[in-house]
Amino acid sequence: MAEVPTWLGDNGVHMIMPADHLPPEALERLTEIWQEKLRNSPMWGQVVERFGPEKAEEILRNRRPELR
Repeated sequence: MAEVPTWLGDNGVHMIMPADHLPPEALERLTEIWQEKLRNSPMWGQVVERFGPEKAEEILRNRRPELR
């Protein structure tokens, strides 16, 4: 299998690969990691302050990393 081009940018980790090679479990795990990192970021406090804790959690659950 060919090496997958991967790099770290200011806005996260990027890679170029066919999407059919990423198992659904991997995308789910990436989602969990992303949500955890957002909860532990300074931005999370701003989201909670603006929308309240319940709405902030709902917003987070409805946002997921995407394959392009």
